Amino acid sequence: GGRCIYVKTLHVDETMRGRTFIAEFEGVYMNAMVYINGALAAKRPYGYSGFLVSLGEHLRYGADNEIRVFARAGAMPNCRWYSGAGIYRDVYLHEAGSVYICPNALRVRTLNADNEVAALLVEAELSNRSAATAHLILQTEIFSPDGQCVANGRVPVALFPQEQRVVPQRLHIHGPQLWGENTPQMYTIHASLLSDDDRTTPLDIARDSFGIRDLRLDSRY
Repeated sequence: GGRCIYVKTLHVDETMRGRTFIAEFEGVYMNAMVYINGALAAKRPYGYSGFLVSLGEHLRYGADNEIRVFARAGAMPNCRWYSGAGIYRDVYLHEAGSVYICPNALRVRTLNADNEVAALLVEAELSNRSAATAHLILQTEIFSPDGQCVANGRVPVALFPQEQRVVPQRLHIHGPQLWGENTPQMYTIHASLLSDDDRTTPLDIARDSFGIRDLRLDSRY
């Protein structure tokens, strides 16, 4: 039990005005409250799930900013198991422009897979915080465990002002290396968000790793 207080000073230059800042807390036990320059920015009662905090509207540019995190583990009885208290996992600061791929929002799902081909559903959640419609290209590349590009695709996206949307894409991998307990083969996915006017310099990039396997439940066995 107990009460924990964490204080972090973050200087944000005036040139960073208009950019996106998101703090990611992987775990705070429990009843977490996050204040930025004295204003309540987020709270998370549950202590075993991560959460994101948007900092932009509370920041002062060209000055120091105080981020203060409170955690109250003794506010209610909790003795199912000992978990400690306070910030017990990493904290990250994500920075992007006004159009970006949302943190932890790049997902890959295996639709079906065998030794010949794997069909994958890739979903990327995009956000447009600007006041204008963003005409974008979502470029996706998948690399095999040995670093070879085995699938890629491009999807045009029109994202309206203040819109946040999941963009799906289907990709196929021929001769996939299937994940198993004895052969834990891992693929890597790279997603790049490009402007339709400039397809060379990414607005944002997201990466993740995944395995390909097909699980089935059948009452006959």
